[in-house]
Parts: sequence; C-alpha cells; structure tokens
Amino acid sequence: MSVFPCNFFLLLILLPIICEAKHPHHEGKPDKPHPPQTLRPRPVPAYGRLTTRGGHQCTWRTSGRVLLTLLVNCSTETPAANHRYWCRYSGEPGLCRAVGMTTGRYWKQLMAKVRKRSNACEGEKVLRAKTCRRGPPEAHMTLTQRGGEEEQEEGERKRRQEEEGDAAALQSYCSDGWSSVCSFFIKMFEG
Repeated sequence: MSVFPCNFFLLLILLPIICEAKHPHHEGKPDKPHPPQTLRPRPVPAYGRLTTRGGHQCTWRTSGRVLLTLLVNCSTETPAANHRYWCRYSGEPGLCRAVGMTTGRYWKQLMAKVRKRSNACEGEKVLRAKTCRRGPPEAHMTLTQRGGEEEQEEGERKRRQEEEGDAAALQSYCSDGWSSVCSFFIKMFEG
C-alpha cells in the first residue's frame, strides 16, 4: 500500500476526535431543546383618525381585551351647520385565527371599510375583514349603538317650534311699529 491512502484513511478516522478536542464546551452537555416559537398576537391599535367618503372627519378608539369595542366619533362641518354623530361596534376578533398573526392588517381592513362609507355609522351593520372571512359571527365587529344625528334633528325641530311660537306670541302682543322693543321684553320674561 502506498503512503498516501493510508494517511488519508487515518485522517478520516481521527478527524472527528480532533474536532471534539477543539470544542470541549460541547462535551458532557446535552443539547438543550429549543422552546417552540409561539406567535404572540400583536396589540390592538388604540386610536386613530379617518375621513369618510362623504368628507366626515372621524376619530376612533378601541377598548377591551377579549370583547373589543370600537367607538367611532364623527363630525361634519358645513357652512349651514355642524353635525356630530357616533357609533359603537363590538366583537371578538380573537376568535378568528388569522387575526392573531395579522392584527395590523385586520384593523387596516376594517378602517378601510369605514372610510369607504359616506357616513361612518350607516351601511352594513357588520364590519367584516378579509383576513377573517371564515370566522364565527361573534368574531366580526357588529354595530351595537349609534347616536347623534337623530338627537340633533329632534333638537333642531324643537328649536324651530319654539321660534315659531315666539313669532306667534310677538305678533299677538305687539304692533308692527313696536315689534323689536316688544320682542326684547318677551324674550326677557320668557327666560
């Protein structure tokens, strides 16, 4: 046998022993099992702003841990009047598996749905994100309360009726020449 194949064969046998000698910290210690990587759900965004298709300026805020509540407050500023309205959605998006990994995408999709509306509180009563299409019904954000415009319309109607009543009282008590002085005293006595 020649010298080269014998040395090569000997080197192959001794190579693992030499490598172990260079790295003594591996001797005697069993490999620690790595803990399984768990994907923690990302935190839910707490608040934000948006503008609807109708030009309404809105703010939104979330609250809760398991049962989440989304409160949307909007205002419309027109030269004639300033209207405010609000609505509250609630649901358990944590029931949808995809939401745990893509929380940010879920909320962006929900806010995009609200943004596409002319009035943030009108339209479908259930906000469904594409990331949670197959989730149970409780996982979707459902409209639970709304207020503002109806209450303002009733207040405006009452105010108009009072003004019409004041005008009728003014005409019954005062003549045309004294109407401004008379209306001053009537308003002063009525409060």
